[in-house]
Amino acid sequence: MKRRFLLLAALCLAIVQAWGQTTLASGTCGAEGDGSNITWTLTSDSTLTLSGTGAVADFTYGAQPWEAHLSAIRTAVIGDGITRIGDWFLCWCNNLTSITLPEGLESVGGNFLGWCTGLTSLTLPEGLTGVGDNFLILCTGLTSLTLPDGLTGVGDWFLYECKGLTSVTLPEGLTVAGDGFLYGCTGLTSVTLPDGLESAGDYFLYECTGLQELTAPVATPPVLGSYGVFNGVSNTIPVYVPAGSEAAYKTAAGWSYFTDYRPIPTVIASGTCGAEGDGTHITWTLTSDSTLTLSGTGAVADFTESAQPWQAHKASIRTAVVGEGVTGIGNNFLYGCPSLDSITLPEGLTSVGDNFLRECTSLTSLDLPDGLTSVGDYFLIHCMGLTSLTLPDGLTSVGYCFLYGCTGLTSITLPEGLTSAGGYFLSSCKGLTALTLPEGLESAGDYFLYECTGLKELTVPVATPPAVGSNGAFNGVSNTIPVYVPAGSIEAYKTA
Repeated sequence: MKRRFLLLAALCLAIVQAWGQTTLASGTCGAEGDGSNITWTLTSDSTLTLSGTGAVADFTYGAQPWEAHLSAIRTAVIGDGITRIGDWFLCWCNNLTSITLPEGLESVGGNFLGWCTGLTSLTLPEGLTGVGDNFLILCTGLTSLTLPDGLTGVGDWFLYECKGLTSVTLPEGLTVAGDGFLYGCTGLTSVTLPDGLESAGDYFLYECTGLQELTAPVATPPVLGSYGVFNGVSNTIPVYVPAGSEAAYKTAAGWSYFTDYRPIPTVIASGTCGAEGDGTHITWTLTSDSTLTLSGTGAVADFTESAQPWQAHKASIRTAVVGEGVTGIGNNFLYGCPSLDSITLPEGLTSVGDNFLRECTSLTSLDLPDGLTSVGDYFLIHCMGLTSLTLPDGLTSVGYCFLYGCTGLTSITLPEGLTSAGGYFLSSCKGLTALTLPEGLESAGDYFLYECTGLKELTVPVATPPAVGSNGAFNGVSNTIPVYVPAGSIEAYKTA
């Protein structure tokens, strides 16, 4: 009786998996002998698990052991000890969302995860050295991918039409890329080829229509296929190559398609600029293409008007890129950078100090992140090149001389939650012809719209007139322009 009970218990344990999952199907799938070196199970939580040692067998289209369950598989776990995965492994698993691969995996066959449209992320193990054709073909949910350093060659149609892909990091040791390497990856805006690349096949970057720049850090232009290598890619995008190699690329077969070759930027100055401790949590670099880049986490320090770390290079800075992780920017960040025409700010930025971009006269546009809640005085004073600006919804107050003297500004969108505006809010913004104040505005300081001489209409959707400073609030604005206010509030405004 006791033995019968133990047998029954063992049978139950075999059927009921960890966490109460039941086995829906199972079998063997190894490439050695009778295939029993690798086993597979599909459990009721939609997880396919492979266990064992050695290689998984090659399969053909429509003949994987789990073919009848492809649509049910949402997670795949490949256990430690498996060194190779054969052809057509999980091709057409449309509902697959995640896969775990072991560190000892050395190679995968053709059609590895083709048409797995639900897959959004993939971590490849460092030991992976070879991948077959159609690696992730039409894997549209994937947004980024980093290839391991040991990978030296990839097959044809490597990431064919992975349209969701916005970032791909290629290993330095990659020497050969097959046909259709990044064919139809329309979401990619920049691609850096590896140092060791020697050749790439036909349709290399075919229809990568979103590509805005390409970096090829190889002194000798890689040999390219004859057909459709760059079809659909603008031939005027900048292509960065090693200094001195521009002429070689301009005349090389295939590469002569592009017209704008530039030397790869080199670092001309660098340092630290963090607000905490020794400041090393934020670093800055200035490269030869006039780009200032900040990287790290936390807040950038306060500086004085003439003592930023990049003070000696201010006149040459044309582009600024503040990396993700930076949450605050202190006073006098890029005060007086007359050549600055572009700046990229991270979504996590919550505050900027005084004189943020003061007198950056070449700046024509600015995208402020939604998380920005606080800005200091003299925010964009005398940025005459700025033509339009939208302030983020979380901004509730702005400081003194916010956009003073931005004479080129023709359009500004103010957030509904803005309750107070400091003195000289839009003073001398002569290009503005119409202005709508936010519903939550309660007060504005002296010289509020001073010398906004181009203003032809003003909308104030606040039932109670906001308090305005007693000095020059509307000096220079025609007092006959129409002012639109809520019905029933006209008399209140006339006497306020």
